[in-house]
Amino acid sequence: MKKKKNQAKLSVSLLGKTNGKREEPPLLEIKDLSKDYSDKPVLKDISFTLNDNEILGVIGPSGAGKSTLLRCISRLEDSTKGNMFFEGGEHGANSDIGIVFQDLQLWPHRTVLQNIIDTLIHVKRYKKEKAIDIGKGLLRQFDLQDKENEYPKDLSGGEKQRVAIARALATNPKLLLLDEITSSLDPELIHELLYYIRSLSKQGKSMVVVSHHMGFIRQLADRVIFLENGAIIEENNAEELFRNPKNERTKKFIEKNLVGML
Repeated sequence: MKKKKNQAKLSVSLLGKTNGKREEPPLLEIKDLSKDYSDKPVLKDISFTLNDNEILGVIGPSGAGKSTLLRCISRLEDSTKGNMFFEGGEHGANSDIGIVFQDLQLWPHRTVLQNIIDTLIHVKRYKKEKAIDIGKGLLRQFDLQDKENEYPKDLSGGEKQRVAIARALATNPKLLLLDEITSSLDPELIHELLYYIRSLSKQGKSMVVVSHHMGFIRQLADRVIFLENGAIIEENNAEELFRNPKNERTKKFIEKNLVGML
C-alpha cells in the first residue's frame, strides 16, 4: 500500500512539472539555413518552424529562392550551412516528405495509375495488390477514378496537378511540399485545386506551399513567409500579413500582385 502511495505522489509531482502534457517538437525546424551556387548566395540564414497540421505559405518575387528552399527541405539539394530537424531529430534523406514539382514531372509513358503506384512497388517494395488499392483510393479522393488507364498527355492541366499530388501522397508523407502548383491554371481550376488541398488540410496534412497566386496562399495558409533575395523579409499569420504587412517591401509586393487575390 505504501509503495502505491509513493508511486501516486511521484506521478502527481511529474505532472505538476510538465502541466500534465509532454511538449512535442515542431514537425520541421529550420535553423540558419543557407545555400550558395558557385559562391552566389541563394538562401541566407533562413529560420522557421512548422507544426503538425499547419500550412506555411511562401511568397516572393521570382528568383527569391522559394523553389530552392523546397528542394533543400526535401533533401534533393544540400544546404551550404545550417541545420534542419524533422520531428525533433536530424532531418535526413529518408524523412517522411512528399513533393510536387512546378513542372509536375509525370512520366509520359506511364498511365495515371502507374504514375501513382510505381514508387510504391519499385522503391517502397509494396506488393502490387496493396499498391493498386492505395492508388485507386487516391484516384477516388481526387475524383480521377475514370482516368486511371489514361496517359498524362490526355489530361487537362487541373487533372495533371491532381495526379501529381496523388502521387506525392501515395507513401502517406507527414509533410507535403507544393511548388507553384497553380502556375499553369486558369482561375476556375485554381478554385478547384484549392478545394482538394483544403481537404488534405482537414485530414491533418502539414504543408509548405510556394505560389505567386496571392489569393490561393491567403485562403490556404495558416502562416506566410515573404522571401526576397534569399532572405525572410517578413513572417506572420496569413490574414495579418495580407491585411496589414509591417514591412514596406512586403506591402508593395502584395499591392502589385492583388490581381492574384481570389
